[in-house]
Amino acid sequence: MEDDAPLLVDVSNVFGDIDIATGDSLSVVATGVPGSTDVFDSFSLVGGDLTMVFAANQSGVGSIQLTATDTASATVAAFATVSVAAVNDAPFVSGSISNLAMTEDDPTLITAITAFDDVDIVTSADVLSLSVTTNTNPGLFSDVSFSGTDMNITLAPDANGDAILTVIATDIAGATSAGVTFTVSALGV
Repeated sequence: MEDDAPLLVDVSNVFGDIDIATGDSLSVVATGVPGSTDVFDSFSLVGGDLTMVFAANQSGVGSIQLTATDTASATVAAFATVSVAAVNDAPFVSGSISNLAMTEDDPTLITAITAFDDVDIVTSADVLSLSVTTNTNPGLFSDVSFSGTDMNITLAPDANGDAILTVIATDIAGATSAGVTFTVSALGV
């Protein structure tokens, strides 16, 4: 699984050589298979133990080539392949939302919200939806809604005053971020 502890695999019995009985020996090296090592932060082969350290927030298939060479330079290869399953990471707060000032009867204000992020957007094509969890003055608005990362705020007719709003992000798996709080001020005319 993504973000798991290092995996230790005993590969000491992967290779054999009939000539070992007559004094031959094997040396084994581990190399990454090009294009399939993104899931590893590192790997090492010490004795017969292959240790794979998984990269944070990476998933997919990774392969390591094990190559055994005897004293006559004869070689044989085997592969250690692992499938690393993705683990959902919750969205997180990456910035703030500035306080907003509007004037009574202003048209709808559309503002982009960039205060949230999720590592799974890049690695797993995750999508965030935004919502308001706290509104201290619901009567100030006729609409507070989201279209993607754009927040649409429409004041109620002839409304003025302040409202404190808290917005959260939710990913497609249902994990939520902490809230970001800001103030909307509607000035009377």
